[in-house]
Amino acid sequence: MYWQQRYGAKLALSLVSTSIALETSKGELALALALGLVLISISITVNATVMMLRSTATRCAYA
Repeated sequence: MYWQQRYGAKLALSLVSTSIALETSKGELALALALGLVLISISITVNATVMMLRSTATRCAYA
């Protein structure tokens, strides 16, 4: 359980990037592009969430 909590997100993103490379090498460029877009959307979502939490924490700390 601890291993899954600690490495779960890194492993999932690693699997997506590995899948992109595999599908590209097989010639499935459309699927590789779709997986790339999924990976980009995940990272944008995570970054936006962290930025929101950070700004909220900053406002609450100085209020």
